[in-house]
Amino acid sequence: MFYAEKEFKADVESGKLTIVGTVYDLANDFNNGYGRLKIVNINGESNPEKMMEFPLMKSIFKPVRL
Repeated sequence: MFYAEKEFKADVESGKLTIVGTVYDLANDFNNGYGRLKIVNINGESNPEKMMEFPLMKSIFKPVRL
């Protein structure tokens, strides 16, 4: 468990806080372009499908209607 997850466990569990783990991809290791910010986990969850279920992600990525 990461430090922030331990330190703020009560706030995360109550829904008052969301911890977002990111990587600043200077070397384009994720093949999304140089210098892009990559979300790698949310509250310790790293499964992309489960990460998209977080309210934070739903507010950022709105569905596109054609």
